[in-house]
Amino acid sequence: MRGGFLFGCATVLNLALFSCSSQKIEMLSADNFKEHLASSPEELILINFWATWCVPCKEEFPDLVRVEKEYRAKGMAFWAVSCDTEEDRNTALPRFLAQYESGLRHFYVDLGQSEEIINAVSSEWPGTLPATFIFRRSGDRLFEHFEDKMSYGQFKAAVEQALKGEK
Repeated sequence: MRGGFLFGCATVLNLALFSCSSQKIEMLSADNFKEHLASSPEELILINFWATWCVPCKEEFPDLVRVEKEYRAKGMAFWAVSCDTEEDRNTALPRFLAQYESGLRHFYVDLGQSEEIINAVSSEWPGTLPATFIFRRSGDRLFEHFEDKMSYGQFKAAVEQALKGEK
């Protein structure tokens, strides 16, 4: 067992559907992960796992939003999956997201079931944050990055490569 989402320390989470500013936030679980992928109108989905307590996550978030704005009309969906505690989901998360206007689809995970979602996403991912993946709607994983934060250039290169593979 890997012990959940990590960034220097382990943590834990729980809820079902709530709103941050005007953005709906849905629960993502191992049970509904593939269903959400399959129901995406876009063929490609970039998924970023992050938390408000994770400094590198917050540092890369503006670059993620920038890339999302540039590529949302090119057949790619962008999901931001919060790995915050329930308390932070109700306080820090809405304040943080209010700073950014984006087309990101927002999810949160129940940290009590973090091991299951980690395994559903990638058996090689140790649960470290931030973590970014690109999937096809079919569930095929095309890209993964979980060593450290990504820059705008890295996000853009990953998206470009995934889009080239689709044509």
